[in-house]
Amino acid sequence: MFTTIKSRLLSTVLLLSALASVSYTFHLYDVRKTDLYDQIDSNLVFAAQVARQLIDDNVYDDAFNGNFSKAESDALQLKAYNILQSSDIKYMYTMIKPSDKVLFVLDTPEQEDVEKNIPLSSSDLR
Repeated sequence: MFTTIKSRLLSTVLLLSALASVSYTFHLYDVRKTDLYDQIDSNLVFAAQVARQLIDDNVYDDAFNGNFSKAESDALQLKAYNILQSSDIKYMYTMIKPSDKVLFVLDTPEQEDVEKNIPLSSSDLR
């Protein structure tokens, strides 16, 4: 089967074009994935820094020893809620594990709870 140089060049150009499209698609995917992971990492770092600034180390000791009051918990939760309103982060949690159960020291309340003035702490030391 004889093919002309013109048809060979055309097939070569089409093949190279398809290869370039596929490699550009994979490159674009990799760049977007990297950007997404960087954004997630920066949000996690921000949340960790906010939690660190909000809570003293002695709060964890107080919670561990059972001296952490609901009023302190409510105040921390409201602070965290107000700070996170200006960020992409929806929820932030800190917790301790004094024994077999996990206790939340800080978790961000729902918007409805804050608006309705519902007590933010539950009976299980939140």
